[in-house]
Amino acid sequence: MGISDKPALILLHGFCENSSLWEHVVPHLTYKGRIITPDLPGFGNSNLLFNEFSLDDISTYLYESLKKDSVSSCICIGHSLGGYITLAFKRNYPEFVKKIGLVHSTAFEDTPEKKEGRNKLIDFLNENPSSRFLSTFAYTLFCETNKSRLSNEIEKVVHMSDGLAGTTIQAYATAMRDRRNSIDVLTNEESPLFIAGECDNSVPVEMSKKQIALINNKKHCYILENVAHMGMYENSNTVIGAIDKFLKE
Repeated sequence: MGISDKPALILLHGFCENSSLWEHVVPHLTYKGRIITPDLPGFGNSNLLFNEFSLDDISTYLYESLKKDSVSSCICIGHSLGGYITLAFKRNYPEFVKKIGLVHSTAFEDTPEKKEGRNKLIDFLNENPSSRFLSTFAYTLFCETNKSRLSNEIEKVVHMSDGLAGTTIQAYATAMRDRRNSIDVLTNEESPLFIAGECDNSVPVEMSKKQIALINNKKHCYILENVAHMGMYENSNTVIGAIDKFLKE
């Protein structure tokens, strides 16, 4: 099978991040197909679609963009927000998206507490438009035991939000808040990739365990010790190995 015959591997970044999230992962993958790491609309070098959209709208944009790029099928793996979009992508284009993976993400809809947090962020940005949202938020994404060792990586994540418009952050916060429960999409997969962090504050480990319990074939499910929300930095070797193993089947 040649490179053009394999599904393209799509790696989606998370909220207020960009495609550089994967730049130290991709060179170590042994996958022989195309590997595409897009900037989601409004992040990195990609323009925002419009100020109001759903994650289904983002999945349609992704599908149309990939088709224009001569991609006929794909494997999609998403981090956090990228995982939510991966689930919408699979739901809406099940024949196009062959396999899916979630990295520090969840198929459950937002809890009432999480929705309240999204609303507070939206209201805060109405009063304090900011392009440096991650300057404080990024530090909560790493396990406390890793912060000293990964100070450079944390700074990199902080600066991913440089130049981001407050309206972009608000639009995604709204879309995440209003997304549907997609646990059916996850559990209908024969053997999805699911990577979680034991110390994750954004996706609590108990929530991850509930999802893993519902997955029929758990051979690609991982809960990483001493890892919070950023396993691609906190335990890069394991994450790269897990993705590689998933892609070989």
